[in-house]
Amino acid sequence: MLTNDKQSNLNHTETVSSLQAFRKRHGDAQRIHGTLAAQPTTVDFAHYRSVLKNQGVIDDAEKLLKEFKPKTYDVSVQVKAIDEFEAKAVRQNLIFLI
Repeated sequence: MLTNDKQSNLNHTETVSSLQAFRKRHGDAQRIHGTLAAQPTTVDFAHYRSVLKNQGVIDDAEKLLKEFKPKTYDVSVQVKAIDEFEAKAVRQNLIFLI
């Protein structure tokens, strides 16, 4: 059985560990996004028309690309959960420090 001090220390350690893991994932996601955002997003259909025999496939691909509309998602629920998790972690760490 753990004493209150040991349990508190364990909770603190788990909280810090969770926050560090989250920050690492966030940093990794930002780096990946930066890399992908820097890449060109245009397709040279003229090049593919000169290389491929089946022009219909190229026409279909160009039509699909022009008609493509990215979807947006409401992530407010996830952001709220992250904010609550962070607030709880901060409260726990403040209690631990007192």
